[in-house]
Amino acid sequence: MRQVVLEKFQTGQTVREYVQALTGATAAGKPLRVTVDARAEPWMDHRIAGWVDGPPVTNVAAVFSGQDPHVEQKWRRFTVTRVGPWHYEIDVFPTPFNNGVDPLSPGIPPGASRRA
Repeated sequence: MRQVVLEKFQTGQTVREYVQALTGATAAGKPLRVTVDARAEPWMDHRIAGWVDGPPVTNVAAVFSGQDPHVEQKWRRFTVTRVGPWHYEIDVFPTPFNNGVDPLSPGIPPGASRRA
């Protein structure tokens, strides 16, 4: 399923467009369900600048960098986190970074400290 999550990324697409592309994609014959954490809603218009595979020992399938369309030279870290069978969620670390590579650097992914 992680491969399907990664295959749907395109540089320049908005986070909203990515969610639409991923929603309904199939893995192992079943459609994926994608939700957006309420804290990520304000940044759905960010444009995807890059992405990396998530750490293999976590539920994070991918980490991606989104460029702020309103503030030049600001990017945010987003994650695609597996929250259940065929269910993924988009999370965000709202503090902006000054370049598109920093959000992809290792660190605590958004949503990792949230209690179930």
